[in-house]
Amino acid sequence: MSWSRRFSVFGVVCALATGASYAQDLAIDGKDFESGAADAKLAEIARQAAASGKTVVVTTPPYWQTKVANKIRSVAPGVQVKTSDAFFENVLVRIVDGEKPAKSEPVATAPKPVEKVAEAAPVPKLAPRVETAPAVPVAPSTGKVTEAAAKAEPAQVAIARLAPAATAAAPQAKPPAGAAAMPAPSALGNASAPAVEVASISPPPTVAATRPAMTAADIAAIKHAFENQFNLGQPASGDIRPGLLRKGDEIFIRGPVRAVVRRERSRVQLFWVDGEINLERAELMKTDANRYRVDEPLRDVANPSLRAMHSEPKMFTAHIPAAKVRADMERHFNDAKIITARMAPVDLRYGDLFYVYRNHAVVFRRTELGFDRYWLEGEIDLNQSGVIKSGDAYRIVSEKL
Repeated sequence: MSWSRRFSVFGVVCALATGASYAQDLAIDGKDFESGAADAKLAEIARQAAASGKTVVVTTPPYWQTKVANKIRSVAPGVQVKTSDAFFENVLVRIVDGEKPAKSEPVATAPKPVEKVAEAAPVPKLAPRVETAPAVPVAPSTGKVTEAAAKAEPAQVAIARLAPAATAAAPQAKPPAGAAAMPAPSALGNASAPAVEVASISPPPTVAATRPAMTAADIAAIKHAFENQFNLGQPASGDIRPGLLRKGDEIFIRGPVRAVVRRERSRVQLFWVDGEINLERAELMKTDANRYRVDEPLRDVANPSLRAMHSEPKMFTAHIPAAKVRADMERHFNDAKIITARMAPVDLRYGDLFYVYRNHAVVFRRTELGFDRYWLEGEIDLNQSGVIKSGDAYRIVSEKL
């Protein structure tokens, strides 16, 4: 191979390597994104895109797109972010070449024709309208036109004289509810003047009255959108009662439709909620504006425990027990084996379970081989929404307390 051909091949390889260095992909698991564990990676991607003047393309489900874009722009406000829909709950971020900005010369000359149109509009030269008649001041006691009204145009004075005559022609008419009472002036001008019809003022319609009712076609369109988003366009698996919801199910709200998404390994099932469900239940965790996660099965459908019931704190301070009590608790909770590890309440995480005895507590944390046990040491609010009493134990149902 000649030296010139070797040199050209080497240049092509270098060019490809340079182009590849700018194309960077970042795949984030859904759990890491919701917990904030991937914020540092998103910040690094945002800084790289801002430094190179490139665009960040985000591929994720629609309900996460705004949150990802806000995290990127909080680090690099000027970076351009494009989003696209995805089915699985993860976040794919890429850096690509951005679009060239448009030239600014035409923008500078754009306001000129607007100024000409504004100057050509002969608004001040329009004839006075009838609606301006109430602005003419009339003395309520004498019924005479005031000095300010005398200087007005003749048409305005005539309208001012007609207004009292109309009220005198209908003395029995009652003012509408909520309207201020007006003084009755003495009769003015010619008694045979034609009466002016006065329109009654009715209160504006409420929002509920003006909002059109949701039709069957609208509900069908919402369900079809959910099927496209979560079920690859296939029909849902059917209806599900609130009492049959499982831990980990997600409820999505759109209008009157309640959609339930159940994920089991690689399989996704879509259901419609059949019956009323109180979204303020303590077993439901609100994860977004129109999205809830079932943290515990709905225990009592008729008389639910609501998240608002957890407003009053119930503080519990856990201490490491002394010798005899410690031996009794280890025999009861750990098959008489010694518990050496300790844990503070801030280190509790989703799925942990702890049992309370007097002012002591033992934490159970599930592992691949069973459970690890810890002494709980510190103060915790047992009445917060992230802690639910389950029999004789307390279960953590929130990612972070």
